[in-house]
Amino acid sequence: MAAAAAGGGPTGPIATVLATATAANAARRDALEAGVNDVLTTPFSSVALEVRVRNLLEQARFERELADTFRELQVTHRELQENEAKLLHAERIAGLGNMS
Repeated sequence: MAAAAAGGGPTGPIATVLATATAANAARRDALEAGVNDVLTTPFSSVALEVRVRNLLEQARFERELADTFRELQVTHRELQENEAKLLHAERIAGLGNMS
């Protein structure tokens, strides 16, 4: 289940917090390696769960903002490359005019 949620499918990755009675480090490691974002062992407080979920939501928001900024930078970079090519072409044309 953890691996399926981490893969996300059409909705993207789903943040998961696993609540378990198993405190074994190997089980925690296996869950984290399978894609679980956080592991809480029982007993845990509702405050701890709330804080961890809030942190996961904030991390997801930061990741979305980063992805949006990256896409904007890619568009800007392509535009700069196109403008540079146009400028070089115009300079070549102008240089040809100066030769006569």
